[in-house]
Amino acid sequence: MHNKLQWSIIDRYRTKSDAEGHLNWWRHHVPDAKFEVIWDLPNPKDK
Repeated sequence: MHNKLQWSIIDRYRTKSDAEGHLNWWRHHVPDAKFEVIWDLPNPKDK
């Protein structure tokens, strides 16, 4: 079976509200596609 799942990073955002706003835009303009917001976990070494 061919796996059609493919990850694509569209952009990175500093705030949750920015990410959700762009997610809503993409869902409105490309309704047949699936979009998700994923988060980078903080790196403890960067503190």
